[in-house]
Amino acid sequence: MPGELNLVSSTTVTSDTSSVDLTGIDGTYDIYKLLITNARGNNVAANSWRMRWLVSSSPETGNNYFTQWFRHYGVSDFTWNGLATDYRYSGNDLMYLGEGGADTGECFNANINLYKAYDSDSEARWDIEHSATDASGNMVAIKGGGYREAKQSCNGITIFVDSYSIASGFFGLYGYNYS
Repeated sequence: MPGELNLVSSTTVTSDTSSVDLTGIDGTYDIYKLLITNARGNNVAANSWRMRWLVSSSPETGNNYFTQWFRHYGVSDFTWNGLATDYRYSGNDLMYLGEGGADTGECFNANINLYKAYDSDSEARWDIEHSATDASGNMVAIKGGGYREAKQSCNGITIFVDSYSIASGFFGLYGYNYS
């Protein structure tokens, strides 16, 4: 049915793993949605969450990813301390998803839409909304997106934490048609 989310693949992490791969992206659905909830890295410092497209079920590292996003930090008195655009991941070989600490009560949550990943005639694109708490317990909210420079068919995504492993969380890939 149009607009209905259909589960394609999912995993719940309960012990350390280096990455989470979700496959099943093909021409069946117009848009794929990745939902990440209550995810934590295995360290107590800030975690940088990353993603790459899977091409033939292998992480794609040979092309540039371009990401732009705006970030709000909620400080201890719950006021927002600024709006920032981060260009540091333009032209990198990965997608930057955001930050989130690993201390008790902290977690990373994201809603990511994936567009045209299966289409070898288009540049795969995504947009993201994410909320997390950082290592200091402050709220971090991000809205952004990006694309991969190459035109190449992808069949999934891999999610990982920079320099650490994933300790816990739910990762689900859904598909839906808008028509």
